Amino acid sequence: MTSRVLKFVNLDSNKKHIDLNRVFSKPIIQHGVFEGRYRTIDLDSVSHALLGVGKYSKLNAGTSNISSLPVVEQERYVRRDSELAQYNNCLALRIMKIFATYAEMEYYLVCHTQISTWYANRYSKMLESGECTIFYTQNYKLDKQAIGGGHHTHPISGFFVGTNIYELDVKGQYPNIVINNYFSFDNLNCTCCKDNENARVKQKTIDTINEQLQEKIFLVR
Repeated sequence: MTSRVLKFVNLDSNKKHIDLNRVFSKPIIQHGVFEGRYRTIDLDSVSHALLGVGKYSKLNAGTSNISSLPVVEQERYVRRDSELAQYNNCLALRIMKIFATYAEMEYYLVCHTQISTWYANRYSKMLESGECTIFYTQNYKLDKQAIGGGHHTHPISGFFVGTNIYELDVKGQYPNIVINNYFSFDNLNCTCCKDNENARVKQKTIDTINEQLQEKIFLVR
């Protein structure tokens, strides 16, 4: 029994711990892969939704001293987490591996970061390799640090009778704007499309952005 205890607690400090909660809490996993089958991201809820059974004895390593339990209880606790990690042939972890390969990031880091970090790293790698460049944006005029933003109207307080009132979900429109104008970190300014007219940002869009930026600079001055 003593040798088992020593073997169990003597962890290799060179090995990196992947927090399952960080994996299953990612929106792309929770909603994209598992289609919202679990509403809350605590592993007990995730386990109930996917395995039909919760965490072992409802223990939580964040609030309970798992190492103080008998070795048999510790093994059962870890085994339940392993079952969750291996659900559907380790689906969530395999998806993370695909993202890591695409983003050219260490697997461990992908499991502990969000999709914006993956995209940023991927784009950085493409710039380094020359696959993408910042030099193909047509009629570029102003520093990219300046942000034009969207067209905004100021709401007017009051009672409105017989008047149409519109509520625009601007955030929800962004995907359509990206699709219609071919905005994407991996195809905007890519070397393979530099001579393709259809792959370029529309001139009208660029003019609108530059016009708004000029107005913004004028107001600041």
